[in-house]
Amino acid sequence: MESKVNQLAPIDDFETAFLLGQYAYENGFRGVTFKELYQWIKSKIDLTGLSNTAGLPETFPLPGSTLSEFNINEWTILGPGTYNKVVEGTITIADDEFAFAQFDGLDYSRVLRIKLPDSSSKISEFTTGNYSKDTVKTVGTTIYRAKVDTSQAPSANATDWEVLGSTQVIEVGNQLAPTSDATYKYVDPIYSALVEPKPYQRTRITLNSTPAVAGFATGVMFTIAIGEQKRFKVVRPSVQGNRFRIGYFTDDPIALGSQFHDLLNDTGNTVLEHEVEVPETAKHLGVYLSNESSQDINALDLDILALGKYMSKETFIVKNIEPTSNNLFNKADILLNHDVVSGVLQTRNGFNMSHPIPVVQGESYTVVGKTMSVVGRNLYFFKNANDTTVDSSILGGSGVSQTFISPITGFVRTLVKDSSFTWLETLQINPGSVALPYQPWSEPIERDVFNPEFMPETESKSIVKNVIVDMARGSVDSTGLLPAVQQDKAWKDAEFHKNFRTPRYLNLKGKFSINKNELTAYNVYLHQYDDRFAFISRTLLTGNEFKCDSRTEYVKLHVNRTDSGVITSLPSLKINGKFSGDVYTMNNNETGNNVMSFMVNVTTNANGRDMLDQGQANGPAQYDANSYYTHGIIRLPKNYDPKGTPVRLIYFAHSSAGTQLLDFYAPYKPYVQYLLDEGYAVFDMFSWSSKYPGVTQYTGCPDNSACSQSVYNYIIQNFNVRADGVHLFGKSQGGVQVGNIQYTTSIPVKSKVFLAATPTPFGNNFGYTNVEKEASMRSFGVEGDVSPLFIVDGDTTVTPYYSAGSRSFLLQHAEKFVGYVSCWCGVLMDTPEEQFPDSYKPIQLLPLNYTKIDHVPSKAFCAPDDSWIYQHLKAVQKWTRKGGGIFEFRDMPTGSGDPHHTTDTAGPFVNVQTKLGGVLNNIPVAWVEMLQFFKRFD
Repeated sequence: MESKVNQLAPIDDFETAFLLGQYAYENGFRGVTFKELYQWIKSKIDLTGLSNTAGLPETFPLPGSTLSEFNINEWTILGPGTYNKVVEGTITIADDEFAFAQFDGLDYSRVLRIKLPDSSSKISEFTTGNYSKDTVKTVGTTIYRAKVDTSQAPSANATDWEVLGSTQVIEVGNQLAPTSDATYKYVDPIYSALVEPKPYQRTRITLNSTPAVAGFATGVMFTIAIGEQKRFKVVRPSVQGNRFRIGYFTDDPIALGSQFHDLLNDTGNTVLEHEVEVPETAKHLGVYLSNESSQDINALDLDILALGKYMSKETFIVKNIEPTSNNLFNKADILLNHDVVSGVLQTRNGFNMSHPIPVVQGESYTVVGKTMSVVGRNLYFFKNANDTTVDSSILGGSGVSQTFISPITGFVRTLVKDSSFTWLETLQINPGSVALPYQPWSEPIERDVFNPEFMPETESKSIVKNVIVDMARGSVDSTGLLPAVQQDKAWKDAEFHKNFRTPRYLNLKGKFSINKNELTAYNVYLHQYDDRFAFISRTLLTGNEFKCDSRTEYVKLHVNRTDSGVITSLPSLKINGKFSGDVYTMNNNETGNNVMSFMVNVTTNANGRDMLDQGQANGPAQYDANSYYTHGIIRLPKNYDPKGTPVRLIYFAHSSAGTQLLDFYAPYKPYVQYLLDEGYAVFDMFSWSSKYPGVTQYTGCPDNSACSQSVYNYIIQNFNVRADGVHLFGKSQGGVQVGNIQYTTSIPVKSKVFLAATPTPFGNNFGYTNVEKEASMRSFGVEGDVSPLFIVDGDTTVTPYYSAGSRSFLLQHAEKFVGYVSCWCGVLMDTPEEQFPDSYKPIQLLPLNYTKIDHVPSKAFCAPDDSWIYQHLKAVQKWTRKGGGIFEFRDMPTGSGDPHHTTDTAGPFVNVQTKLGGVLNNIPVAWVEMLQFFKRFD
């Protein structure tokens, strides 16, 4: 099982925390502090390359200071200057070196000096002086080389200097490079959820015709502060309202009247997802959904994802076009008979435009040779060289400066029409804010430039591994989803025992080989998913080698027997391929908001849990070589992320209704949704395994506990949930599970709630049917005839509840039930026979003055007119409090007509603003108080 450290509570005080360890020859544990471990690790490794016992440099003292005493063998970095040693003397470090000084326990007796690299040969800015031939200097962004020995200042017209190129970097980002010849690498897309839970703000507004924010309650505007991220994908799960708009705001903060800039206006209301890119000036992304089609405004929902962007990660070579002239304007390359009209470049006789001139956002440029103060002498900026739609412009007119700052990284064109055109001969656009002497345009040179700044983020490193992958019962259907598990009470081999699947995703990419030699009678299907866990394809693997789709990030495998036989043993699949990081990724909510099903292997004994005396040692063996299975269901909240922060689990122990578990019991589904919208994962389980076909109800027997443990283990291993505790609640018969799980399993329970839930399984002789009663007795290890539980004092016409006859039978085997009967779990008793009093009627249980040891906080919700269950729970509360435990009680309203089955759902009701899903109406106050109780112990 893979370690899941992030499911445990974090250590936040490393000064007082201990690490535990054990020698092989000792029974007890030893402890060590984190600091002691750190010092030991430093003594064994050398990250500086100075010695095999060196640690990391600890301090960085200032010149002139006295060095401090530290642990022996620790190093200190010293820069240029003089330092006082601890005992006597000084250490002097020259200006062209730095040093490592090592403390030997008394003083700094060892100093290792390292010369700094000589930077004298690096290119520097020109200053007045004498320079020899081949000296390289810069003036602004232009690089010059001396052709002869000279004292002349370099310039475009200097005879002693030649221009080598420019120091100007052409940025390659989300936009195309400023020249069509530039090469760039682009990773698209890298999806990443911005924050969990969803970070957007939901505001009731509409958009007026400007369009700007107006304060009306006829729509929902989702806004999110976007920071440096500029590319997004917006997804709505279905057509919602009758208008879908995406845009941005440049205001921060957004207020009524803030300008909304449209990027998508879906008037046909058909778009479900759309990618957008906002300008640098954008401060907030805005997504608007109207509800004019009378859809519940609180149900409007969407996902906002950030798309991958360029990161400084690795070496990147850009083919850069470097000008050989200060003049960026080429008078020989004019676009004749063109002008910009209404923001679009189009044909217009008698007007001419310059060629596209590359510019960098924020950089200054100067127009020389014509004035910009004349109306019509405009500058138009385009994102790409061949674009016809203007991004922005600077219009000529009175007072307009000759120097401009480029608003974008892209291209500029200038209108060159004039009555005489004489100024074309001396027109110049040069970089910088100073007008340079005229220089004719010349062909730029092309060179490879090392540019580490704009390398896209690299993929996580793939590691070649040869692994035998985990497998579990179940199939994957043709659309990549996990279908409903086997529900037949007889657990038919023909359906159930033909399928196995990988329970988690495999992080498999590219080519891989798979060993199917042992699976000649089976089909092996490959299911591929992209980086958002969206299904790509299903493929029958006919050979031993396969190559994944280029979009594939995760895969699952499904093994299916091709003939009518069954798979009697776990298939073994060995894969050799590239795994991106770990082998597995936790399960995602593959079926949207629907329930996810899974089949789980259960470990159980053959004939009970105890051999009560030595005489049974040669009797039937407890070992059982058979494999048994149970199943469970789970629903995940919207903020669930298989790689993110684990979510808390709630176990809903269902009542005697709805035991097939195709889904949560229908009357409770709206209330389960309430728990989901508060950020919890909710699961339920079938409490019996295939060992006992035909049984359905909890009885608190060892097999029930084994099923609970196995389902919980499966969820912890295959879903990204917290492993430090689960909340339990049960209705009616579900109280049997809620009452004994903390005592009969290793499931860590945070708190538990009884919703009119019975804690006394012996009241119906451990089952609703004879089949269940017999199965329960076999699970407890009771052999032989169990028919006394089937009848009441010999009268087969009487309902088989707890009676003198069944009590006598249970007393004979009382020791086998110790620790499992939920109402007695943790109760201090003198003899096992006390578990079965003359009657389990409340009038006999309430006066008992037992002490119950229960460290898990409990709460009960029950109406007084559900008198039987009410007084049973009151008895358990009394015993628990005597033992110092927490057991709270909420009396529910009487007079509902069905106090047992509707005690938690008959009201009162409240409307709740949930953490993740807006307002939910008519939630029973019992469920709201239950969740508040859980949160107290989160």
